[in-house]
Amino acid sequence: MGQRGVTNRGVTNHGVTNRGIMNRERMYMNLRLATTDEFDKVRSFYWNLIEQMRDQADSIGWKKGIYPTDDYLRESIRAGQLYVLDGPKGLLASVILNSSRNEGYEGAPWSIDCAPEEVLVPHALAVDPACQGAGIGKNVVSDMIELAQAAGKKAMRLDILGGNTAAERLYTSMGFQYVQAKEMFYEDTGWTEYVLYELGPLGNTGGCERTSSAGDSRSEIRSGEITLRRCRLSDAQLLYEELGKDPAMRKYTGWNPYATPESAKAAVREIVDSLEQSSDDCHERSSDSGDGYEQSRDGGHERSCDSDDGYKQSCDDGHGKICGDGYEQGCSGSGKDCSWVIEWQGVPAGIIGGYDYSEEDNSIEIGYSIFHKYWHHGLAAKAVAVVSEYLLRECGISILKAWSAVDNVGSVKALCKNGFVQTEICESGIHTDDGDYDQAFFERRA
Repeated sequence: MGQRGVTNRGVTNHGVTNRGIMNRERMYMNLRLATTDEFDKVRSFYWNLIEQMRDQADSIGWKKGIYPTDDYLRESIRAGQLYVLDGPKGLLASVILNSSRNEGYEGAPWSIDCAPEEVLVPHALAVDPACQGAGIGKNVVSDMIELAQAAGKKAMRLDILGGNTAAERLYTSMGFQYVQAKEMFYEDTGWTEYVLYELGPLGNTGGCERTSSAGDSRSEIRSGEITLRRCRLSDAQLLYEELGKDPAMRKYTGWNPYATPESAKAAVREIVDSLEQSSDDCHERSSDSGDGYEQSRDGGHERSCDSDDGYKQSCDDGHGKICGDGYEQGCSGSGKDCSWVIEWQGVPAGIIGGYDYSEEDNSIEIGYSIFHKYWHHGLAAKAVAVVSEYLLRECGISILKAWSAVDNVGSVKALCKNGFVQTEICESGIHTDDGDYDQAFFERRA
């Protein structure tokens, strides 16, 4: 159970273009982790797909209750391995992602040299046949690739039931390379021919390496092309030039803590002071909170929501902000702050942090900002992946929180690609010079 190589036999050539989560009539389609209370919905999705595809030429070889079994779906949901894609009337797609593989993978002429745990294998990938021609399949595969990169995998591998030409066309269009056709055994199909495909090498954005300097256990975190280093006083001018002068910084936030050289210096000073105060506190308390990156006392961000804390706001690929009581956390002497400058290929490209730690539920909020010239490189999602891994695994945080304008597609994608799930929407919760925006709140649990 759960050792099935791939169910890409369920894929037809039904694509994907707009990815994200559903917000009322709006929809940002992006894979998200299914929750335990969604088992019936997930099973119904697979059963309906099996029924609809019964007479199609491209066989997927699935049978209700036999593959995927109820136990397999439940175990995958509980393990945090089953992802779904929401649509306006229900699920559009589902897939299980892990490193489990069929024994037939052994001895195949794979081109990427890596250990089994360094490979991501998709299982039970299914797309609603009613979405044919909408691009759903391609963007689901794109999300899978980004998840593999964020997890630090070196390659993706899969098998397709012989004769499922639509699945083969989909994967080859996304860069997967044919490896071999061979007979493999699955309980529901017996010995049958499957076609093996591989994608790689993948860019490594996971597997964080942390280095320390005296007095700070969080000085630097390295992960692939991304390095997170401690914020310095000398960064004030950089943040003013890259963020303070950029009008896009205010688009979904209504404020900019780096708008002047003076405010940028004040913001960075509070970050540095807070980090010095909270040195090594993360491991001692199994929790970590931070000023994020905008610790200026110069004006908060008015909120019309009743939610507990100030959340993160992000713009396009994207800017983040701290608002409400959140931005003051770094100057309150909380001693639980963390904040880093994001370096990409050795060059500063943004800033990210955790802040506003809550002992009540062992939660922390994250915020980030990517310099405009580095948008559309996926850096927001990569940085969020690194910080999320650090806070959840090394600091023992139970819940990560964030928020974004509903219209802020880049921010929503960066969160959803890292397992954040929308929890609520506050209508007109964000006020800016350009108007009000609905505010979406997100959580990711350990």
